Amino acid sequence: MLFLQLSLNPAVADFKHSKWIEMIHAEFPKAETMEIDNFSEVFLYQQILKWVVQSKESLVLHIESIDSEATTGTMFRFLQDIFQMKKPICITFHGTHAAVEKYISAFAEFVTVTTEKEAVKYLKRLNAKG
Repeated sequence: MLFLQLSLNPAVADFKHSKWIEMIHAEFPKAETMEIDNFSEVFLYQQILKWVVQSKESLVLHIESIDSEATTGTMFRFLQDIFQMKKPICITFHGTHAAVEKYISAFAEFVTVTTEKEAVKYLKRLNAKG
């Protein structure tokens, strides 16, 4: 599986690995993971889209909203491309961001979680059902 985390940050910040990605690596040691945020360059979005579309693996998407009013940058266009080209098998949303939640719900279902641990637990249950 491919694991992608999108983060909504209040401002350009120093990059630090997410707890969700760390937990994914603990549960799925061979996992392919990527992280991107609302301040990432268009080129990075394009490269990740290429990675996702070219892979035969299923996509798991986790959205982390650190700021409920963060700007979305080019994230909406990226999400639209993802949903049109390769629909994720699982989408979890941690935090709140009304615009992003409304946008995602137009394309796919998602599960709101209160912690990263809850998101991984949900994924494990989904994976077990398989």
